[in-house]
Amino acid sequence: MRSKPLASLLAASVLCLCFAGALVGQAAGEAEKEKLARELMKMTGSDTIGNQLLGALTAQIKQSYPSVPDSVWSEIQQSVTGQEIVDLLIPQYTRNFSAAELQQLIDFYKTPVGKKFIAKLPEITQESLKVGQDWGRKKAEEIIAKLQAKGYSRPTSASPHGQK
Repeated sequence: MRSKPLASLLAASVLCLCFAGALVGQAAGEAEKEKLARELMKMTGSDTIGNQLLGALTAQIKQSYPSVPDSVWSEIQQSVTGQEIVDLLIPQYTRNFSAAELQQLIDFYKTPVGKKFIAKLPEITQESLKVGQDWGRKKAEEIIAKLQAKGYSRPTSASPHGQK
């Protein structure tokens, strides 16, 4: 009778050790994916996005506070880093790519065509944003024209649902 509880305890202990081993392996796998994601972001220049966004944000805020001296803006820029957004973006990579896929992407970006893609990406992105803005503006005008053709006008503060 004593051997049955002992066998159950032993089986439970083995199960716990297996589960703990799986968790350690999973954590190591996630750490490797995070390392690869950081390497990929660095290679593609994505690791500088936070500083770029902060620079643009600070410039915009600075216009609203023209009396603030440059020394204060320098102090603010020293206290805020773009690394925070990078840390927030890492899970997007680790959730969407396996470690093997991240490594394949890194390997690709080391090739001549991968390096060219990285070099051209800012230009392509900027052009794409302009194309998208122009397209969106044109489509908005078309939609508004269709609404007006049906007798609808822009809403006023008194009539939020448009007038016919």
